[in-house]
Amino acid sequence: ATHLEETHAQVARLEQVFASLDAKIRGKHCDGMAGIIAEAKWIIDADFDDATTDACLVAAAQRVEHYEIAAYGALIAWANVLGHREAASLLEQTLEEEKETDEKLTALADGGINQEAAGNADRDDETTSKRDAAAAKGRPAASVGKKVKKADKAKADKATKAEKVKKTGKAKGRRSTGAPLPG
Repeated sequence: ATHLEETHAQVARLEQVFASLDAKIRGKHCDGMAGIIAEAKWIIDADFDDATTDACLVAAAQRVEHYEIAAYGALIAWANVLGHREAASLLEQTLEEEKETDEKLTALADGGINQEAAGNADRDDETTSKRDAAAAKGRPAASVGKKVKKADKAKADKATKAEKVKKTGKAKGRRSTGAPLPG
């Protein structure tokens, strides 16, 4: 089954859970999930190389899965404490699917995506080091690399912003979820 088909089955199970409890289904905005999704959108718009973007998106998808795993775990515990065995059983099926998805994402990350992103970071660091060494010898940095990569400029901008946050204790722009940003 595709992840979309799995999600449709999970929605159907949640409908069964509510029916078994004689409860009305109500949607509710979740700030935590919205923050994770906003961070994923930020990653898509960021000026990272493709491998780094892929690694960051896999990590963002894993955060979604971990959030869902925690939520389903709590719901199952509550259903068991309250004696709602049918609800607990239905929720356990979904929890297992979420764990399987997390394992697939881990396999993707470990299967080369993280290594490729790390390799790109090493190459960026090597280029930056050569440019810095050239500048220290009085040669223009452009003699080593014809132009400064966008990624290097983005790193410098991030470092400047991070230093400002460190000094002032205030961040401008988006709220942080506490997860470290790549780069």
